Amino acid sequence: GKGSWAVTFHTSSSSASTTGVTGFSTTSRATTTTTTTTTTTTTGGSSPAQKGCDGSSMFRGSFASPDNTYKAEYAIDCTTQIFSAIITATSSGWLGFGINNKGTSMAGADIVMMKYEGGKVTAIDTHAAYNGQPITDDVSSILTTNGSMSNGILSFGYSRQLVTGDSQDVEITGADTHILWAYNAQSSDLSSRHTSRGSLDINFFTGETESAKEVNLRNIHGTVMIVAWGLLVPSGSFIARFLKHLGHIWFQLHAGIQTTAAGITAIGFFIAVAEVVRSHGFHFYTAHTRIGLLIFILVIVQAILGVVADKMWKPDRKATPWFPDRLHLIFGASLTILSIVNIFLGFGANGSKAAPYVVYAIWISLVISTFVFAQIKRRAADHSSPPSPQDKLHLWILFGEVGVSVVFFAILIGVLWV
Repeated sequence: GKGSWAVTFHTSSSSASTTGVTGFSTTSRATTTTTTTTTTTTTGGSSPAQKGCDGSSMFRGSFASPDNTYKAEYAIDCTTQIFSAIITATSSGWLGFGINNKGTSMAGADIVMMKYEGGKVTAIDTHAAYNGQPITDDVSSILTTNGSMSNGILSFGYSRQLVTGDSQDVEITGADTHILWAYNAQSSDLSSRHTSRGSLDINFFTGETESAKEVNLRNIHGTVMIVAWGLLVPSGSFIARFLKHLGHIWFQLHAGIQTTAAGITAIGFFIAVAEVVRSHGFHFYTAHTRIGLLIFILVIVQAILGVVADKMWKPDRKATPWFPDRLHLIFGASLTILSIVNIFLGFGANGSKAAPYVVYAIWISLVISTFVFAQIKRRAADHSSPPSPQDKLHLWILFGEVGVSVVFFAILIGVLWV
């Protein structure tokens, strides 16, 4: 759905008083609003909010998700250097409130996880080392907590120091801060996935917000990898397996397509590395990233095996040698299987909903069915055999695969970016 966040802000001190209401766009998947309006009134002097805490000022603000199922109110007491927040959500499970001053992703965020279980509300101080389940801090920096559950609404309050001195926490300063929120409406198991989530950028001391302008590198990474391993690699493999009756052109097509796929894989790999650097995350920390590194390395090995196979090929050979030809085949099959697994893991790492999983699963099923069908129809033939009805069928199958690919990948990439 579409909607806009609502933010209210108030600051008070001996020298200034400011109130305002802002509607702004957010990096939340559920929000596409791009207009921003601000109303501000000031009395007496200049606001200390621009510099963060200055003197004995008190800063207050609140925000709510577009559908009003998640709301947060916060206060900053500059006298005590305390940040406090009250969060409510339409949930009987868990909810999370995170802040990140290093980037706009989950990696590097300081997150308070709250859950309702056994008739009581508990809180855990956590941090996110990557875009995945938060890790419990070695030492909790939460000072006070309170919470309740009433009529399906989970309410929770907590407080902490603006600067805790804990390396696993994020300092609250006068700079813009990226807020992440999430909740699971049913389950209190903190390892369960969220049922709703979102994020926004805000300055706690001014109430000002700014739309995220950074390119979504994770979606770009996912798109190029899907094209490489969901379309190009299967097509190149099909040509090598079933279209050798075309003569030497089969090799040129196969080599060209797979080289393109390898190049796109390299681009996707370095895009992922850039995203981790930008978000101050940890490299190769999850199964998805480690498998991705393995695929990148094996692609290089596979390309070398392909070149060696071409150079060592002899037209009068009696059998296919294990090195490098059969090894090249084994590596290709292994890479294909790894890519299927890793693309599904990638959907999970990106927090994708069900649609990408379903569309990609259907596509992979069609690809596998195509290969099985072609293998059943395949006849034993060498390069000098004249084209047969089966050979022509394989060619039409390839054309059909490419045509269907265009449709499926348009749908898949569409749901990935929504």
